[in-house]
Amino acid sequence: MRDSDKRVIQNFEKKAVEVRINHESFEDVSIRFIETGLDRIDAPVLIFIHGAPGSSNAFDKYLQDSLLLQKARLISVDRLGYGYSDYGNAETSIARQAKLVKAVSDKFLDSQAIILIGHSFGGPVVAKYMMDYPLAADLGLMLAPAVDPYNEKIMGIAYPTKWKATRWMFSGAIKVSSDEKFSHVEELLKMENDWDKIKRPMVHIHGTKDMIVPYENLPFVVSKIPDSLLTAITWEDADHLFVFKRMEKVRDIIVKLLNDLSTTNSDS
Repeated sequence: MRDSDKRVIQNFEKKAVEVRINHESFEDVSIRFIETGLDRIDAPVLIFIHGAPGSSNAFDKYLQDSLLLQKARLISVDRLGYGYSDYGNAETSIARQAKLVKAVSDKFLDSQAIILIGHSFGGPVVAKYMMDYPLAADLGLMLAPAVDPYNEKIMGIAYPTKWKATRWMFSGAIKVSSDEKFSHVEELLKMENDWDKIKRPMVHIHGTKDMIVPYENLPFVVSKIPDSLLTAITWEDADHLFVFKRMEKVRDIIVKLLNDLSTTNSDS
């Protein structure tokens, strides 16, 4: 569930897209994030945050997309515990995961705008970032985010990853994902009273056929963020993986958000 630097370069060379691989120090660990749109120095920055399990390569097609490359600099982050960001060592704190994204976003303060895009377990990282650093990003886009502590699903397959007798059988990414899953409700409850700290626009897209992160997460967010800041989008019959299955549709929404931000900035 992670691509080596060599593999990343090969994958992007096949698409004739220039890619930069960044290995940096974050607090006491090494982290990795990749970026494209390198010539778009003053353009808006899109920062993609993957779910669990996963890594930065989950968003390769987005970072290679010609329309997005015309409009933005594109970043995909290995979250703590995944990819090449302290792989195999679970970081269950959503606040620290958000702090990592903030450290990456701080490298692009001269950009026109910063948009955070998180899928699944990357969604609460976007929300926590917007709570803890309310003016640091211009917009947060949550794609099927697992943010409702009262509708958290744990699949039966997760339990063997927890048991000592069987845990050894699983990869580092699966074990990290399991550790996150079993601590997730507690972490979400810590955030429950902080949604009013969000001061910038948020977009939440959820499919009605999501069997992994229930659709109930969307009405939960609607109850937490005022209409003036939230755009809630329901996709009928979409499942949890619409981010990849309906990539062009998601891409078109991102392009519209970029255009709207550009218009707002020019008007101001």
